[in-house]
Amino acid sequence: MLSSRLLRIANNQPESWRWISLPGSRSAECAELLSVYFLAVTGEVKPRDLSAGKSYSVYLVYKLATNTSGIKGYVQSSSLRLYGEHIVATNKVSLDPETHMSVNDVIYPITRGDGWLELKLADFANDDEMLQEKGVIVDLRDEDVTVEKRGLIVEGMEFRSN
Repeated sequence: MLSSRLLRIANNQPESWRWISLPGSRSAECAELLSVYFLAVTGEVKPRDLSAGKSYSVYLVYKLATNTSGIKGYVQSSSLRLYGEHIVATNKVSLDPETHMSVNDVIYPITRGDGWLELKLADFANDDEMLQEKGVIVDLRDEDVTVEKRGLIVEGMEFRSN
């Protein structure tokens, strides 16, 4: 898993995000969202650092604080792109584990056994063609700048073989 410190977090300023330690976290520090209008969390791996010939799913691992706002009931987007290239795939996703609106093709999180939430952001095959790429980049975005967002606690992004 890429810990939250290894992710690129837009607006990573003290007034927008803070670094906290949480019991039960696999990361020494987690990023807690204090207040932003534009949300973007990005992870990147080199395909050669993953097992060749396997398929992977990428998950955001997170919790929601009690003061969460601007996240519940909203739909975000995720994308998969190759280093320096165009977007290869996009998905509609929701960080909200409680609302399963009847919106077509929206991916919702599940609660893991350790109490953290995981939201599938993307799938890809680490085949011979992918191994030639410099990097696989996956991000979560909420670009609705009219809504203030707060209360997202990011542990990291997991690239898990299927």
